[in-house]
Amino acid sequence: MDLLLLPFEDGASERRGSLMAGLAHGVAVVTTTGHNTGTTLRDADFVAHTPVTSPVAFRENVIRWLGDPAGCRELGRRGCEVYRRDYDWPVVVGRIAGCIG
Repeated sequence: MDLLLLPFEDGASERRGSLMAGLAHGVAVVTTTGHNTGTTLRDADFVAHTPVTSPVAFRENVIRWLGDPAGCRELGRRGCEVYRRDYDWPVVVGRIAGCIG
């Protein structure tokens, strides 16, 4: 897969399994930002995103990335790096364990 399209009508969030799977597998992700999108993803440079209110911008973003295979590989690499650093299970378990002592 070259590009994972996730046009969520309420916006991407860290709770989306499909988003996390795309990041974990190093696939470039094009998604939307909306009321469920926190600042981490809203400001992210490891996914390509547009506001949920603009389907035309989403379509244009998809076309842009489809025309840039090298950019897709780089976006996927950055997403995978962020996933491993911040969202992978060993990281999450360590954070939980640190909170509960």
